[in-house]
Amino acid sequence: VKDLRGNPFIGNTADQPISVSVFTPDTTAPQLLSWTLDLSLHRFSLIFNEFVSYSTVRPSSLELLSSSNLASPSLVRFQLTNYSKLYQGDVTQNEVLLDLELYRQDAFALESLVPQGLGINVSNTFLAISNLSDIFGNAQQGVQIVQASEVTPDTVSPKLEAFDFDYNSLGSAAIVTAYFSKVIEISSFDCHDFEMRSSPSASSLHVVHFS
Repeated sequence: VKDLRGNPFIGNTADQPISVSVFTPDTTAPQLLSWTLDLSLHRFSLIFNEFVSYSTVRPSSLELLSSSNLASPSLVRFQLTNYSKLYQGDVTQNEVLLDLELYRQDAFALESLVPQGLGINVSNTFLAISNLSDIFGNAQQGVQIVQASEVTPDTVSPKLEAFDFDYNSLGSAAIVTAYFSKVIEISSFDCHDFEMRSSPSASSLHVVHFS
């Protein structure tokens, strides 16, 4: 650092500290600036105006809304549960950007609400957030409702992840329980689309067609 004449700045040393003449502490609570929702990845990305205390970011403080008008008769609400988790970074770090990923229970519950008008696009996707504090202990007062800046629709096809076959079920028919990767539209489910094979090969020796 130099002045206009080129004279170098000679800084003070550690044993000659300079006291602060005026100190103004941070007394402002954190605010959510923007957020995005990716329905394919089941992920929320939240951007705050300052570092938030990680211990105050709780799923119970986050609620997804189809409108900012809480009195709307057509309002659809989705309360996150403890099945949500911090997706990126060390959860012990205080962050400005937080990614939240949903576990199966929350992800399936959210998917089932999309046909009711929640999370289709930014016009019907809002987040109500409350009870946050920054790293200086400044607590958020009331509830802040912020519209999503981007909504990525679900474009991932469902997959059959596993199934159970019960020979000992009550009644004359065995029970097949199928586990899918996401919520299935029941009207599209047709037993004729499934068959059981004795091996993964397309030329399996034994094949049972469902009816």
